[in-house]
Amino acid sequence: MAIFRFGRHGSRQQMIVCLTIAGVLAGCNSIGNDSNPPKPPGTIVEFNVPTANAGVSSIVAGPNNSLWFLESQNTGSKIGRITLQGAITEYPMPAGVSFPEDLVVGRDNNLWYVDEANHIGFMTPAGVFSPLFTAANASSIAVGSDNNFWVPEFNGNKVDVYGTSGAQVHSFPTGSGAQLEAIALGSDNNVWIASFSSRLVKVTTAGVATPYTVAAISNGMRGIVSGPDSNLWICADSDNLLVKVTTSGTVAAAYTVPTAGASPWKITDGPDGNLWFTELFGNKIARSTPMGSITEFTLPTANAQPYGIAAGQDGYIWFTEQQGNKIGYIVP
Repeated sequence: MAIFRFGRHGSRQQMIVCLTIAGVLAGCNSIGNDSNPPKPPGTIVEFNVPTANAGVSSIVAGPNNSLWFLESQNTGSKIGRITLQGAITEYPMPAGVSFPEDLVVGRDNNLWYVDEANHIGFMTPAGVFSPLFTAANASSIAVGSDNNFWVPEFNGNKVDVYGTSGAQVHSFPTGSGAQLEAIALGSDNNVWIASFSSRLVKVTTAGVATPYTVAAISNGMRGIVSGPDSNLWICADSDNLLVKVTTSGTVAAAYTVPTAGASPWKITDGPDGNLWFTELFGNKIARSTPMGSITEFTLPTANAQPYGIAAGQDGYIWFTEQQGNKIGYIVP
C-alpha cells in the first residue's frame, strides 16, 4: 500500500512515496519533521531529482550530514547533495567531464570522482570544483589504507594511485587479464578489484597484486564491499549471485538472488549488521544476512533501475534510481 504526498520546496515540486513492505501502513513523515514516530522497517521513501533524465548513479554518505550522488549524463553532468530531510541541491560539473562513474569522500573531506573521459577530480562540500586531473581509463575509485585514491584502469590491466593533489603517485600492474570494474578496501587493508570476468585481484599498498579465480562467477562482477564479517561480498549480475569471498581469496559461499534476472548491482554494509544491495532489473532493494538469507523489497516506482547504494548518517539505506530519476531510502 502506498501514500503519495505532494508539497513545495521553493519552486520545486517533490513527491514523497512511502511504502511499507510488511503491509503495515504507518504514514509519511513530512520533510524536516522529526517529531513523528519512527518509520517501521521496510518503509521506502523516494524524492524526485530536479533535473529530468539525470542518470543518477553512485551515492555516498558525506560531509554536511548529507548524501552525495552523481548525475551521469554526458552533457550537463552534476554532483547532487540530498539532506536527510530530502532537500536536493545540484552542482554542475566542469566542462570536459563525461559520464562520471564513481564517487568517494577523501581524507580531505572533499567529494572525489572519476569519469569515462580519463579524469579524476573533486568538489568541496561548498560546491567548488578542482581542475580536472588525468586518470587514464578510470572505472571506479576507493580510498586505500594509505589514504590515497586507488583507481583501476578498465582496459589497462593496472591500478593507479593518486594523492589529494590529484597527482599520480603509483601505477601497479594487476596481472588480471580482465576488464577491471569495481574496487573496495578490504578488512586486510588491501584493495580488492572486481572484474568483468571471474577474476578478483588483491593489491597490497606496496603494489603486489594477486589474482584469484572466483569459480562461482562466469562474468560481470558489478559491486564489491568488505562486509561486517570481514569477508568480501560481490554482486555478480550475469550469474544473479551474491558471492562471499574470504581475504585469502577463497569462495566461502555463493547465494542465488531470489528474483530471476534481478542483476544485483551495487552493495553496501548496513547499520543493522547486514549487507544491502540494488537489483537493477529486479526493481528491488535487497538485504542479505552474513549467512546469506536474502529478503527483497520492491520499489514503488516501476522500472526504476536502482543503481548505487549507501548507508546514511540517519541509519537508513539510501539508493539511486537511474530510470526512476529519484533518490530514495529504505528503513532497515
